[in-house]
Amino acid sequence: MIVGEAWGADEEAESRKQGKPCPFVGEAGKELDRWLSFAGLARSSLYLTNVFNQRPPHNQVGFFFARAAEIKSGVVVSSKYSFTYKSHGVLRAVFQHELDRLFREIDEQQPKKILALGSTALWALLGKSSITQYRGVWGVAHGAYVLPTYHPAGVLRKYSSKVFAVHDLLKWRKGYEQPKNRNVYVADSVDDCSFFVSNFVHESSTLALDIETEKEITLISIAPSVDHCLVVDLRKLPEAISWLAWLLHQPHEKVMQNATYDLTWLSSYGIKPAGIIHDTMLMSHSLQPELQKDLGTLASLRLNEHAWKPLGRTEKDEE
Repeated sequence: MIVGEAWGADEEAESRKQGKPCPFVGEAGKELDRWLSFAGLARSSLYLTNVFNQRPPHNQVGFFFARAAEIKSGVVVSSKYSFTYKSHGVLRAVFQHELDRLFREIDEQQPKKILALGSTALWALLGKSSITQYRGVWGVAHGAYVLPTYHPAGVLRKYSSKVFAVHDLLKWRKGYEQPKNRNVYVADSVDDCSFFVSNFVHESSTLALDIETEKEITLISIAPSVDHCLVVDLRKLPEAISWLAWLLHQPHEKVMQNATYDLTWLSSYGIKPAGIIHDTMLMSHSLQPELQKDLGTLASLRLNEHAWKPLGRTEKDEE
């Protein structure tokens, strides 16, 4: 199933002519067809629908919502779907039936996976607002796996985002893959660090390394494999610095994201990693220089991880 936002002028005209909803028949629909063709998918094999089966005035989706001032003045909003959508506000009660209808369609079709096109579909299905933050990352709604990506209409306005949308579509075609369960060890002492090395590091030739900073290095994470990771909080365990300096000076190949940044910080603590250093940011940029290089973007393209970057953020932060 593919879920879009609302009708445009072409969808409105064709739906009236046919006497039934006709999603994605305008320019955005043609762009979607190009994506589907590239991915080897036939439109006829998919169920297409929209969050709103009507056209808002001037194609402004905010028409369906009421802001705080309007609510205060007496506009009735949905108590069933009360989660806020960006700065648009809360769904007006008069349009609650649209989401009821959408969820009935999902229950009737029982899709295993849904492609959510644009932030409105993301809001309706997953209760989130920022398509930039959540595109390419799997969620679950009404018993189906949901993958959000950019809306074709948005891509036509900002064509550089097409590469992400098509990549997401290919991921969606492949289907959801359960992320691996990982064993994360949080060190309470240097002995814990030594135990981790003895049991998990000695047999590995590679160490993945990442740091977190807040005017100082706060956390260092080290992973010898996809199964095991050690987290050291230097605020609570500063005595681990000399141990880390020893470990990272071993000849394991190191894998880092934006290594220049991390190495500069590590050097200020007297930690100088040895061995070949692979920088995933530079490697990705060498392969696809047109893409963003941040870790969140790369993970959304290469992995099936949940969206960890927005964790702890409010809807206001996402805007």
